[in-house]
Amino acid sequence: MKTIADAPKIILIGPQKCGKTTIANFVCCNNDDSSKPDLSAKYVATAGCRILEFEVQGVMSELWDCSGDHCYESCWSAFLQGKNKNDTEEQNRKVDGVILVYDSNDPNQSDEIELWHQHFVKDNGISDYRCLIIANSF
Repeated sequence: MKTIADAPKIILIGPQKCGKTTIANFVCCNNDDSSKPDLSAKYVATAGCRILEFEVQGVMSELWDCSGDHCYESCWSAFLQGKNKNDTEEQNRKVDGVILVYDSNDPNQSDEIELWHQHFVKDNGISDYRCLIIANSF
């Protein structure tokens, strides 16, 4: 039986106030109406990183909702590392996928997303096939 330790690790990253947490809440909520997230809720910035677990069609996954605030930039490399320092190198795999989000109405974020892609995808050897870019529009 697979455990959460076997689950794909996906990081959700991008500039501040682009909708990452709203997307994370939407993806990770259950399918019953009582757990639907309030998508109109007041903005609250993610401090550092939130790790959410969710299951789709029997596949358990981890979604790391990472702050885009540059005050956490020194932590960003840790998001890309394996989950458990006591695991073997094979068990201690890095990120399985990256979701980059930006606000398409903000011209600064449209330019900045290329830098995020370079840092989190290209510089870490993650295939573009394992990267999804979402141009969010409010």
